[in-house]
Amino acid sequence: MNTFHYRPQRIQTVSVASILNHAGHAHSSRGRAPYSPLSGEFRIISPLRILLVFFFISSSSLSQPAWETVAGGPAIEHSPFCVAVIDSLYAVAGGWGGRIFRTTDGGETWLTSPSGSGDNFGSISFSDRYHGTIVGGTEATVLRTDDGGETWRRQTQTLIDSLYTLGGVAFSDASNGVLTTLDANRIYHTSDGGDTWLPATPLLFRSLRRIRLGGAYGIAVGDAGDTYRSTDGGRSWFFHSALTGGTDLHDVSLVDSLTAIAVGDGGTIRRTTDGGIFWTNVPSGTSDHLQFVAFSDGMNGIIGTGGGTVLRTTDAGATWSPPGAVPMNAARDMAFGSPSFGMAVTGFDGRIFRTTDAGATWEPLEYSWRQT
Repeated sequence: MNTFHYRPQRIQTVSVASILNHAGHAHSSRGRAPYSPLSGEFRIISPLRILLVFFFISSSSLSQPAWETVAGGPAIEHSPFCVAVIDSLYAVAGGWGGRIFRTTDGGETWLTSPSGSGDNFGSISFSDRYHGTIVGGTEATVLRTDDGGETWRRQTQTLIDSLYTLGGVAFSDASNGVLTTLDANRIYHTSDGGDTWLPATPLLFRSLRRIRLGGAYGIAVGDAGDTYRSTDGGRSWFFHSALTGGTDLHDVSLVDSLTAIAVGDGGTIRRTTDGGIFWTNVPSGTSDHLQFVAFSDGMNGIIGTGGGTVLRTTDAGATWSPPGAVPMNAARDMAFGSPSFGMAVTGFDGRIFRTTDAGATWEPLEYSWRQT
């Protein structure tokens, strides 16, 4: 279990009891008995005691509390489930219960950002240093930031029912983006930064779990191994079966304008080199359920699972192998901010991992959290 220390910077470190005793002693030195709560008698408290206690409480309220982890992770209530890494210093993560966190020093310290929501965030996308969108899976919450994650505003949706469970969100720039619903089997697109969302065509899809967008090129994956591709920025989609024998797909990563990698249950890895028209099986060497895939550049990529398996490629996804001992369990999401720098979050495990060599090695962060 992770250990926390609550360390307010107090102006005074003495207790109320010690102040009362000190004031009582001073009062008794002038010939009157001090107040004793054990005496069974009611005594009048002197004005000096009241003033001292008031000063103590007032000064203590000026302290600024901070929470610090000493075991490498936050409490479960802070568990991050999705992460966007903008560069080697800046990243934003979202978790359950409306939690949003950001770092500006490569993960050494994290600040919490008020979200105004209690939803469970499961997907996040930043198109640049300032513009980002995060979605909640249980209440169809869509939040937008224009200042790098410091503040967030709710985007009122008229077409997306509040009962929908949102799956993934992806933006190709500050204006154009897409999101999926898990239960309503729909894809929505926006061209104004998410202020309005319109249903894409066709109107009904199978349940979709993840969606990626790179300019006009987009791919979505979901249940039963189905894949969809778009060539117009997410406004319309074409169905392509991945022929995985009904195996659910959980994530997809766009390597370049033609190559993409999709991962799913039973160690499934699918690869396309023609923009998502045809897909081929790639051996994974594992039967674990593959949860996420992320590429740092056109050659180097990482696949992770909920069971701790990590696979790495250095040839654009043609082959995959374990990178060696990786102290990572139950990874939920991963992202890269540069060809070498990336982060992974583990959900309920409450851990964040960092790589500085494109995923060849990973280190668990021992970080601190601060409320803003």
